[in-house]
Amino acid sequence: MIQEHADWWVGEFGGRQGWFPVNYVEVLSETDYEACAEQADTTPLGSLQKGSVEMMGAYVEMVRNDYDAHLPFVLKVYMDPNSPPFIAAVRSDQEAKEWYDVIKETAQTASDRVS
Repeated sequence: MIQEHADWWVGEFGGRQGWFPVNYVEVLSETDYEACAEQADTTPLGSLQKGSVEMMGAYVEMVRNDYDAHLPFVLKVYMDPNSPPFIAAVRSDQEAKEWYDVIKETAQTASDRVS
C-alpha cells in the first residue's frame, strides 16, 4: 500500500489493484504486521477468517428459492439435527450443484477421518 494522496491509498487486494479510502486502511507496526503474517500462515483465509464450521456428519439439501428470482437456488446445510440449517442462496443451478458437491464431499471426508 502506498499513500498517494492525503485521503487515498493505492494498493492491491484480492489480486486487483485500486484506490482505498484512508479510513479503510490501518498502518500496522512491525510487531502487528508479524502477528498478522503468522496468523495468515495458520488459517486459510488469514485475518479474513472469522470462524469455522464443523462439517463432520453434515447433510446438505438443494431446493428452489421461490422468493427471490435473483437467487433462485438455496443450499441448506444441517450440521446438527436439533439446530437450524446454515442457508446460502446462489444465482444458478450449476453454482448450486458445485457447492452441493463440495459440501457433501467435505462432510464425507470429515466423517471418514474420524472413523
